[in-house]
Amino acid sequence: MNSYSYANDNPIVKSDPSGRCVWDGCALEIVALGAFAGGVGGGIGQLVSDIGRGQASSFSDYAASVGKGAFVGGTVAGAGILGAGAAITGVVAGLAYGGSTVAVNDVRGIKNNWKDIAIDSAITGVTGGILEGILPGVPGRNPNLFTDAFFTGSHMTNALSQNIIDLGAHSFGSAFSGSLNLMNSYVVKNNTTYMQTSGGGSQQTSLPATISQGGATYYRNSSGLLSSSPGK
Repeated sequence: MNSYSYANDNPIVKSDPSGRCVWDGCALEIVALGAFAGGVGGGIGQLVSDIGRGQASSFSDYAASVGKGAFVGGTVAGAGILGAGAAITGVVAGLAYGGSTVAVNDVRGIKNNWKDIAIDSAITGVTGGILEGILPGVPGRNPNLFTDAFFTGSHMTNALSQNIIDLGAHSFGSAFSGSLNLMNSYVVKNNTTYMQTSGGGSQQTSLPATISQGGATYYRNSSGLLSSSPGK
């Protein structure tokens, strides 16, 4: 009856070949794909870190990592919708990672380590920009939300691959500079020692908040160093 109704009678600006994204040009589907893949990547990163430490993190640690990953993935996907190039996408990815890290740490009452945040944000920015520039786009329409194709299709596979590559970049950076203590820092909160890592968030470690030796008590400060006075 009306061959242009699928695009709100504006087929040039609101072209929709599939006829399934009337209102937003499939923006919701694209952002959801990026957010879901990013959340999965954040959870995987937390799991890999736990396996390496031989100690399970708390539910809040996983929630923080998944939430950060979802935010970064959705933000980068949104930049792609707007047609941002590789350089702009990299900047957006880095800012999203850094901003979400600061927000999560503030909510959880964990001191921000600006050096580590800057390093990790730079890694995400570089990988995000490079991947945007070299990985080919996935042909075909975006799958409908939460269908089988949404979770198992080529679009999701591509998005997950990008997040796994980013995770590998963080792991390589952590291994490369770990001996210099550039990627890890320690935070003491409520007599519990947490380690901030390149995977984001914090993880409870086996390092004690206090150590008694020679009749004296030493306190681990926010940098993970021992001091004879609490918090110093």
